[in-house]
Amino acid sequence: MPSELDQLRAGIAALQARRDVLGDAVVEASIAGLQARLSTLSGADPGAVQTLRQVTIVFLDIVGSTTLSQHLDPEEVHAVIDGSLARCTAIVQAHGGKVLQYAGDNLLAVFGADEAHEDDAERALHCGLELLALGRERRAQVKRAHGHDGFDFRLGVHTGGVLLGGGVDAEGSIRGIAVNIAARMEQTAPVGSMRISHDTHALVADCSTSSPSRRSPSRGSTSPSSAIWCCAPGPAASARPAAGSRASRRR
Repeated sequence: MPSELDQLRAGIAALQARRDVLGDAVVEASIAGLQARLSTLSGADPGAVQTLRQVTIVFLDIVGSTTLSQHLDPEEVHAVIDGSLARCTAIVQAHGGKVLQYAGDNLLAVFGADEAHEDDAERALHCGLELLALGRERRAQVKRAHGHDGFDFRLGVHTGGVLLGGGVDAEGSIRGIAVNIAARMEQTAPVGSMRISHDTHALVADCSTSSPSRRSPSRGSTSPSSAIWCCAPGPAASARPAAGSRASRRR
């Protein structure tokens, strides 16, 4: 006879498999109690439980930081980079996202990690556009303060299934080919712009400055992934409020 642990795992897997039919909200509400019970029985920290989620990933890289470090003291570089990442984090959170990882001069943020929303991809897009605007602002500030030109951001965005939690870094753990594709989007994006995968672009329709780019395989994958450039919001994008604002809550 299956143990309670096995029954819980089977129940969670069955609900996850019916996500397309039941909808994200129903599935998340249904499995929350099962996951909590599973954590209790297994003696694990609830935060360490692994979950499969459909999320939108935003990769951001600060361009020009290496050159900057060759001309400034470490303390000055630290102030510029950490100051930029702190402001990026605030923007991500304002749009309902969550920063999972920092690595040097880049960050990885996820929309839909803790709670799924129908507009997670749209939130990520608007967040990315605001981050690009911040990049232009920071570029001007760095040039005025340090005489260095070339400081900017570039971003990559992709929507797909990932495994969250578990491992040595449970809080920031995210695994799956979707992470590789998002990273590839960022690595191949022009400086000062955002590259969006076709999977993400199919979920949003308010990117006014965009054009298809050639299909190229993402690193670690044999499947090509088409992409879209996006540098400016359309009318709907510029009017959309950040998550948590009064206008957003009235939607």
